[in-house]
Amino acid sequence: ITVALDSIIPSNIDTKENVVLTVASIHGGTAANVIPETAEITGSYRYFQDSVDNTLKERIKTIVDGVSAAHNCKATLDFRGFFPPTVNAEKETEHVIRVGRSLVGDKAVVTGGIVIMGSEDFSFYLQEKPGSFFGLGNTKHGVVPIQAHSPHYNFNDELIPIAVNFFVHLLQDRFNYKLL
Repeated sequence: ITVALDSIIPSNIDTKENVVLTVASIHGGTAANVIPETAEITGSYRYFQDSVDNTLKERIKTIVDGVSAAHNCKATLDFRGFFPPTVNAEKETEHVIRVGRSLVGDKAVVTGGIVIMGSEDFSFYLQEKPGSFFGLGNTKHGVVPIQAHSPHYNFNDELIPIAVNFFVHLLQDRFNYKLL
């Protein structure tokens, strides 16, 4: 099943689309010399175009059903806990960029072409209200960056006052009101 799932994206999705399909875990049995009665495969997928969601679900179902039947097995699919794509609103993103540049300068604000394929809770907010999901640099100069979901990740506490200052300025700019 896992090998067949690898064929979905190159065979069914336009190469211009950003899509990730991950088989993240396989669990089955407790002994090295006993074939388990059941096994569980878990994973996730991420995309930006809603049409891709339907294609992925259809292809995953077809592959899981077909491979299982070919091996005289029964499979059950459970699609749950998937996050919609995180897509920023243009006006709100321009606001974040403008305030960021006013605080740290043009060179320190990275924009355009950054596509993050993570599963993000904020995507549910953006479905309800326009907004902007953004990151504040968290790497100390000269230190190799470590991604947030790594077991080796260590938050840079020096960022806290910078982040507070940034959010205060976002509010001041948005509501045309001086807080500090």
